[in-house]
Amino acid sequence: MVKFTEIYFDDALHAAQFLSKRTGKEIIPVEMDSEGFPIPPQKEEFGEKTQALIVGNYAIAFFRKRTSIDEDRKQRDRVLHRIKFGIKLKAARERANMTLEDLSDYTDYKPKTLENVENGRFDASLEMISNLADALGCEIDFVEYKE
Repeated sequence: MVKFTEIYFDDALHAAQFLSKRTGKEIIPVEMDSEGFPIPPQKEEFGEKTQALIVGNYAIAFFRKRTSIDEDRKQRDRVLHRIKFGIKLKAARERANMTLEDLSDYTDYKPKTLENVENGRFDASLEMISNLADALGCEIDFVEYKE
């Protein structure tokens, strides 16, 4: 199970919808205990419990609902953006006919770190993104307009 954490439900839902569309798997809401085991839903107050959305082999945990549209703008859709970046990174690596080990040799990042970035589990710093782009012969393209 690939596990992610979002602060807010709506951000977790955006990531789950993206994964559902990409994988064809349905979104299953569950509640898990603090060790990640599913438990029957009881109430909306989490305490020791974490809410999560499951899509295939992915679990996106969240802790609360956003109380206003302006709340915590810095955290908005962070998992979704990490997943999308990871997908693009993996595609670029595969286009360059490189394995994770090959890319590791070029960049000095461990293969497991690169795998975690590709799977959306780790954030990539601007320095890391720049190093990866150089190794893959890519341009850094940060902004993509929504259609």
